[in-house]
Amino acid sequence: VGAAYNNSFIIGSNITADAACTTFVNNIKASNNLTAISLSGSNIKASNNLTINTLSAGDIRVGKIIGGTSNAAVGFSSFVGGGVTNTVSGSGSSIVGGSNNIIDGRSCRSFIGGGTNNKSISGYSFIGGGFCNTICTHTGFIGGGQCNTVTGFGAVIVGGCGGSYNSPYGVYRVGGNTASGYLSFVGNGGGNYYYGGGNTASGVKSAVINGTGGKACGAYSVTLNGTSTYACGLHSIASGYRNRADARHSIALGGGPYNRAIGGSSTVLNGLTNYACACLSTIIGGNNNRVVCSHRGATILGGSNMTTVSGNMLHVDSLFLNGTTLPTSDPSIPGVVWRDGTDLKISV
Repeated sequence: VGAAYNNSFIIGSNITADAACTTFVNNIKASNNLTAISLSGSNIKASNNLTINTLSAGDIRVGKIIGGTSNAAVGFSSFVGGGVTNTVSGSGSSIVGGSNNIIDGRSCRSFIGGGTNNKSISGYSFIGGGFCNTICTHTGFIGGGQCNTVTGFGAVIVGGCGGSYNSPYGVYRVGGNTASGYLSFVGNGGGNYYYGGGNTASGVKSAVINGTGGKACGAYSVTLNGTSTYACGLHSIASGYRNRADARHSIALGGGPYNRAIGGSSTVLNGLTNYACACLSTIIGGNNNRVVCSHRGATILGGSNMTTVSGNMLHVDSLFLNGTTLPTSDPSIPGVVWRDGTDLKISV
């Protein structure tokens, strides 16, 4: 120990002191807790808690590492890297940073990266960050965002948010996204003041890609985008504004609002307030058109205020045929339109 390094101690061999008021050792191991203001070494071990302000080491072996302020790592092999008032009770689980994050004792091998007021209460879950996100089931995933909730096994929410909004009647609170179906998925979006809560994927392997207030209720159903759009039939697809695909294999896409595909394997593409009630029926565009529920296979193209008169029939409001390209003699093919001078005829 050099004269310049007062109040220093050496325990071990081949050590040269290079600082005052410091203890130098070859190895340090604590059977319970190790607390220090500053710690530097190549081999540091503690069987319980290691609490320090500054750490520099090549080999750190501890049951728990606690940094920051008022953090707790009480689970076996748990870890808190830093932050404020974070608690890890699940074994093998980690919180890297942030504040007021919790990994419950039932949540083994789970991870919270950061953020505030995030909570995991089931095992093998992941929350990247954000605010007030919650996972209540095994193998759930939330990337970030605000007020999102995963309750379905293996379900995923990438992001999105709810929140609080000032309204003429006070503070209005809406929720974030919810993935409650088995292996369900919500990509983004959330709730707002005008359209209420966030997106919900409740069907088995259902998905809401984006938007506000969308619901994928049916198994394997998909809501692509839009506002308050529902896909509640098995293998149904919906998008747009307040459109609904309620039957199995039904589709309600584009535009809106208030288009509904109610019959099995029915389709509504674009338009406004169109209802396809029969199986295998189709409405493309227009507004306020209706396919009667008994008219299986009927189609309406455009127009307004039309109601089908029969199944397996095309309904149009008006029709244009290019007379210069129509056959001018009978093609002898039943159903084909042909032109005889200025007269239109149908081959029989």
